[in-house]
Amino acid sequence: MLDEIRTFFEELRQQPAPLWPEGVPVINPATGEDLRAVSELHWRLQSQCADELEAKIIGLYEAGADNTAAIGIFDEVVAIVRRKTDPHEVRVKEIGRLMKARGSGA
Repeated sequence: MLDEIRTFFEELRQQPAPLWPEGVPVINPATGEDLRAVSELHWRLQSQCADELEAKIIGLYEAGADNTAAIGIFDEVVAIVRRKTDPHEVRVKEIGRLMKARGSGA
């Protein structure tokens, strides 16, 4: 199960940053702000959050021997990861909502 979690997050990290859409200006004409740079910053922050989420999930796995609630959350996370029909982004958001709702510190 832990290998499935690691593989899931590795696949997520390997996804490239989204391409800038054609016809959309790179520079905001009103502010002069580089919109592509802002978009890339958000993508990097999303990747960092995914790394932190993976660390929390591995922590749940390690705490499972002493805490049945932690292993219960871990099992739910594994069930979400195994749903291959949903895109990675959808599953990551669902994992985040689950961990937030269950108070696991994510």
